Amino acid sequence: MNGFASQSELSCEGAREQVPATLAPEHTGYQSLDKLVEPNAGRPFNLTRFLRIAIGLAEALIGVHKQGLIHKDIRPANVLVNDAGSVRLIGFSIASHMPRDGRSLLPPDVVAGSLAYMSPEQTGRMNRPIDSRSDLYSLGVTLYVLSTGRLPFTGADPMEWIHCHLARQPLSPEQRTPDIPAVVSSIIMKLLAKPSEARYQTAVGQLRDLVRCVNEWEFHRRVTSFALGKQDKPDRLLIPERLHGRATVLDALLSSFDRVVAGPNPEFVLVSGDAGVGKSFLCRCVP
Repeated sequence: MNGFASQSELSCEGAREQVPATLAPEHTGYQSLDKLVEPNAGRPFNLTRFLRIAIGLAEALIGVHKQGLIHKDIRPANVLVNDAGSVRLIGFSIASHMPRDGRSLLPPDVVAGSLAYMSPEQTGRMNRPIDSRSDLYSLGVTLYVLSTGRLPFTGADPMEWIHCHLARQPLSPEQRTPDIPAVVSSIIMKLLAKPSEARYQTAVGQLRDLVRCVNEWEFHRRVTSFALGKQDKPDRLLIPERLHGRATVLDALLSSFDRVVAGPNPEFVLVSGDAGVGKSFLCRCVP
């Protein structure tokens, strides 16, 4: 990961703050990853090159997250690569600082980013905060493109794209590219998990699994299956967003919502309870 070479003043979700941007001192020998994807015309990268770029991307993200930043726009157009597989990230115009607990306090009021590569929580439709795991989802979409030659989803308009990220499950890479090892396909699908708790929790955890894959491939020309994420340990406090023990009440709220959407009559729903029992969190779990 190259060092942070300059300071750029960026507007992040309405606030002016100083965010260091990763800038390559010289781009000689580097080209944008999307320029390499386009000529493939839907064909995947060969496995060795794919794994080397995937490792470079994971290392780049480790550097970004160690600086306390969320990139928010990981996609081929913002990735520079050279023939050796070295990777540099650009496109920090919507990057923001992470609070100390690793999460933003509120979902974004303004959706920013690239719809095809946006995490479910970054759409602003999940009532979930954005943290570094959002970048890992976008990384998963990027790796999906490199390994299959196509996006995991297609959308005709912004709402369809958002629906895809929130609700649709893509075909696994190995279903589209039979030559890709099952464990490599599983790494990508883990990155693409809808709940952030189900993804890799750090780019370091993903990197260690990728390094194991590339070592096996280059020495044995095969990658055996193994349990993913065994060395994936959060480097900061990450509070789970799961709701426990409220399934009946949540179903009642969702049923009320569905009735209003399907019928002509409005409804008014009250949520009551003692202070601190989780009323606000329950309501935030309603899509």
